[in-house]
Amino acid sequence: MLLRIILVRVAARRRRDGRAISGTIGAVSSQAAPSGGLVLHLRAPTLEALFTLAAREMYALAGASAKRSVVLRRPVEVRGEDYATLLLAWLRELLTYTTNEDRVFYEFAVVSLSPLRLQAQVIGGLREQVERKLNLELGLEIVIRQTPDGYETIIPFSAA
Repeated sequence: MLLRIILVRVAARRRRDGRAISGTIGAVSSQAAPSGGLVLHLRAPTLEALFTLAAREMYALAGASAKRSVVLRRPVEVRGEDYATLLLAWLRELLTYTTNEDRVFYEFAVVSLSPLRLQAQVIGGLREQVERKLNLELGLEIVIRQTPDGYETIIPFSAA
């Protein structure tokens, strides 16, 4: 069984106002599922951080990288019935861009987030490589739990 635990840190980055950003923004563990798929267990202090962490770790799990010679910026908007369905719609949308348009994104900024709609700005490039294709099953249901430290969820992926 593959198990990987990472504390995600942002260090020496600057906000638009020039102040430094640092500290732990989330925790990730991934493991092989009995079905042969992969599972991400994500923890983050805010819902916005959970959504960006989920996108970043999905691409890491896929072993995806982008060519840095061309930088692509794209607005993304998805709708859902609640935060859990919205998170799945967000990840499916990003997977669609990777599959259909050969795009891989590496920076994610949530512009607005409500239980029904997510607006984000993503930055990436043309796909350089993807080691494994991931899929989110239709009809998949996940739960986002509020914890004393923020939010957590488990997202199962199947191999495409």
